[in-house]
Formats: sequence, C-alpha cells, structure tokens
Amino acid sequence: MGRTVDDTEAMQLIFKANGVMKYPWHVWLNGEWWHLIKGTDYFASTKAFTQRCYREQRHYGKITVRIVENGVLIKMVD
Repeated sequence: MGRTVDDTEAMQLIFKANGVMKYPWHVWLNGEWWHLIKGTDYFASTKAFTQRCYREQRHYGKITVRIVENGVLIKMVD
C-alpha cells in the first residue's frame, strides 16, 4: 500500500538515481540567485555541494557560489 511522504523525502526520491543525487541544475542556473538550503535542496555537506557546483561549470558556464547561513547562494554568470 502507498504512503505519504514529506517534502524533504519526496525531493530525495525524485532526485536520487543509482545512489547519486540528481539536482535540477537547468532550473537553478537560469541566471537568477538561488538560496539552496542544506537538507531541503541538497543533501551532501555544504563543502561537497559547493565543489559539485564548481564542477557543473563544465556544462553550464561560470557559476558564482557563496556559502551563507544554512546553505548556499548560487547563480550562473553570463
């Protein structure tokens, strides 16, 4: 029988494939600032997630990342 899940668990299920988190980079890197919250938007350590953001530059171009309280700010730079 099915069960209900909260938003955090739903995000984990949606973006998890083969044990690797899949993030919606195409949404987040639209040129706007995004405040991503640890435990809601990403599930790795903030340091690991920041490194992942910089690796995504290979696919999306230059990304600005700033660590802030309870998460990070990211923005794709034109």
